[in-house]
Amino acid sequence: MVALVGPLAAQPTVHIAGTVRVGRAFRKEIGSGLVLALTPISGSGEDSGWTIEIQPVDGSDNFIRCVTLPLHGLTQADLLTAQFVTGDNEKLPESKLADVKKREFQFVLNAADQKRA
Repeated sequence: MVALVGPLAAQPTVHIAGTVRVGRAFRKEIGSGLVLALTPISGSGEDSGWTIEIQPVDGSDNFIRCVTLPLHGLTQADLLTAQFVTGDNEKLPESKLADVKKREFQFVLNAADQKRA
């Protein structure tokens, strides 16, 4: 589930649920001409997770990357498969999953705001 805060908070709350398969993308319109997208990250020939993106409907940009820190390296918008399993590749206990399930990130609403940021 994703809860949106900030400028979109004035919009009706958007609850998103779905399933995404390894190596596949997920897209869901969230209003105001924007889409929540999970874009696969590939590394070493294996799936390593997804990047959360807020895109215009045409998918031409990512309105998270300009305002989510750190500007280099992993951010709250990166969902790496290794974050959800133990060193033995077993599912993390529910108590530890809560820490990695919650994602908070900033985003802008349009290309002009992104350029300004």
